[in-house]
Amino acid sequence: MVLTGFTSSTDSNQLTNFKSLVKNYIKNLELIRTDFKKTMGNTSSNCSVMDIRDTANALKKDYFHVLSKYKDIKTLFLRHPFSVIKSTMRQHYYQYGGSNCSLVDNPQRYGPEFSLAVFNKTCQKDLKKLINPEPMPITQFKSGLPEGFEYNETSVPLTFISVFPGAVVQPNGDVHYRSLHVIPHRCKQHTSIQTINGECYKEVFTVAQYWGGGFYHATVEDIPRIAPYVQFLLKYPSIYIHVFAKNSYTKTFTAKLGIPSSRLITGIIQARVLYLPAGGPCGIGSFFSTQMLSAYLRSTLEKTALPSAVKSQHQKSVILQKRSSKRWFKNYDAIVKALKPEVESHGLKLEIFSDKHLPSLNETVAMFDRAVLVVAPHGAGESNMLFA
Repeated sequence: MVLTGFTSSTDSNQLTNFKSLVKNYIKNLELIRTDFKKTMGNTSSNCSVMDIRDTANALKKDYFHVLSKYKDIKTLFLRHPFSVIKSTMRQHYYQYGGSNCSLVDNPQRYGPEFSLAVFNKTCQKDLKKLINPEPMPITQFKSGLPEGFEYNETSVPLTFISVFPGAVVQPNGDVHYRSLHVIPHRCKQHTSIQTINGECYKEVFTVAQYWGGGFYHATVEDIPRIAPYVQFLLKYPSIYIHVFAKNSYTKTFTAKLGIPSSRLITGIIQARVLYLPAGGPCGIGSFFSTQMLSAYLRSTLEKTALPSAVKSQHQKSVILQKRSSKRWFKNYDAIVKALKPEVESHGLKLEIFSDKHLPSLNETVAMFDRAVLVVAPHGAGESNMLFA
């Protein structure tokens, strides 16, 4: 489903509502942290692990059961009634559709977590039926949960986090704790790294995963995992954030959240206290966390001094993405010719988002915030719909 804009009056109001949803959840996480800090000690032996005997795979039904066998691991859920969630998150959604639905409808091609099967949806081939929005579907929240995890409208799980007292985290996000190997929901779950040596830190919050060095995967799958915990991480600046790659866009996005690049670490890391937030299917961001990240980033528009040319463009627009190499529109000129008069006939403006002349992040946020429609070939640029 494609998200529409917020229905609230301002993005800062929407962010305030999101923060209220996580307030008690963060308080409970702080209590766990306090308990861990009392017992973790100061010796490097707290980072040691033993030979792996158990595996907890976040895709599998027994994931939480396996974690529960290790009594020192604490797992915390963020739950709310569906009625409360609907009043905070975006109100309108659109169905998936296409003239050829074989990619998204076929769970065998890239795995069931990549297809519409994860949302109990099918691809709509009658494109006229895509015009009208639908209400929020409760099935969206199953993304990122183990197979067969049950919930109902009285208590919907928005996210969860597990805290380990002394563990090792790999570049792909896998965690080794004593004799346990934890595989979070991530890309390439069949891959694993067994090396367990690494520099030891006191506290680490990990969002690393297999393809986290790519713009799309970092923006849609990794950085959103931070969003529910921003206030927690800002309150405790001694906690390092473990990412797959410390590249320009990772540093830019985390800086937008108030986290300096000096807190970002990569590679094989040992931690006396390790925070592992919920992951998600490859290519699909968390339904709750991506919207909260969007609220954070869009709220910066009200604080950031944008160029006057950007500030003055209040007219709503349609964005056409132009790629110059891989995954480009062959008939791009024909699309522009057909689209421009149609867009202008509705009092809108056609804006071109080109990979040859990429705007700054502030300008990108403002540009997609104005958009009522995005026309784009498949690619990482579509992650900018976080701001739309």
